[in-house]
Amino acid sequence: MGKVDERGLKLPDKVDVLIFAASYGGGHLQAARALVEGFQLIRPELRCTTVNFFRELSPTANRLLEISYRQAVLRAPLLWKGLYRLTDRSGSGSRLERRLSRLFFRRTRSLLAAYNPRLLVSTHPMVSRILGEMKRRGLVTLPLATVLTDQSLHSQWLHPCTDLYLAGSNYVRARLIRRGVPAERIAVTGIPISPSFALPRDRTATRKALGLNPDLPVVLIMVGAQGLVPDAADLCAALAALPLPLQVVFVAGHDERLRAQVQQLALGSRQPVHVLGFVTNIEEWMAASDILVGKAGGLTTAEALARGLPLVIVHPIPGQEEDNTRFLVHAGAAVRVEEIHEAAHAVEEILTSPSRLAAMRRAAARIARPQAAEQAAQAIANLLCGQAESFR
Repeated sequence: MGKVDERGLKLPDKVDVLIFAASYGGGHLQAARALVEGFQLIRPELRCTTVNFFRELSPTANRLLEISYRQAVLRAPLLWKGLYRLTDRSGSGSRLERRLSRLFFRRTRSLLAAYNPRLLVSTHPMVSRILGEMKRRGLVTLPLATVLTDQSLHSQWLHPCTDLYLAGSNYVRARLIRRGVPAERIAVTGIPISPSFALPRDRTATRKALGLNPDLPVVLIMVGAQGLVPDAADLCAALAALPLPLQVVFVAGHDERLRAQVQQLALGSRQPVHVLGFVTNIEEWMAASDILVGKAGGLTTAEALARGLPLVIVHPIPGQEEDNTRFLVHAGAAVRVEEIHEAAHAVEEILTSPSRLAAMRRAAARIARPQAAEQAAQAIANLLCGQAESFR
């Protein structure tokens, strides 16, 4: 019989790579799962396990963190912006940060003892800080890799005891180096996304398979799994009212109330509106689409780029989403708007200019890294073998 944890859940008999993630604040869990897929493709002999770090520590506390993050972003974005900047300035070396990290040491050591891994990976900044501090104190001696899940760099990602950073772009690599990280500790792999995004798909055939009109442009609206787009229903209404031949696909994530609201709106819509909840085949919907409208989360934008999908980013969240937006706009793959009517106008301008749409598609493809999961897995495997190397 295999090992069981203190709750009676069966654990793997052997773990080579233990990946710590978190279910709030972006696509940290998605990146971890994509990384596992990458290992399965290029190093299937390595046993990988993903752990939702804060849920393992306390399911109640984890739920509170999820709710607090969502409320802060939606209802107090200026407060969130101030907190983001304050914690970035204070860095991971402050006395308060170290004290907070110590609160997690005991439970983390229990997790490590249960899984007994050979190497640790973190896709969340707070977890990276905790593990780095444990290494500094000699409580952990395992190699530690940190996967940055945005085109952004916050000081909480950084710890001098981190052995390898996996960056989403050379832009992030340059920022790491400016903050004192040695170049040999950085692998530029892209943000890990499911390898399925690298598979070619015919747009017309994909539209037919999804029940869409193959001849109408598709505008995809994504609000994220936690519904972080304010006035999302109004955004859908504005796009569906455009005097253009198009169809709208609205992905509401886990927000069932929003889904019901948009479904009611769709009944009297001028344009066809397809309303979805949480989907597991988002790469198909992206392959079928012409424009993505929504937020600038690291994973969502990396997935869109892999599909050559231009973005209209609506009022990005202060902090990492603003950095992601700057990166995408500078590359020519996205436009930024602040208001719903501006989003509708931007979509209209792009769809009525085939040359601009094509240029944005080419720009997205230039900076896309559809094989990021495999490259990240290889870089981590190299670290496990003591042969870390950078991908550029």
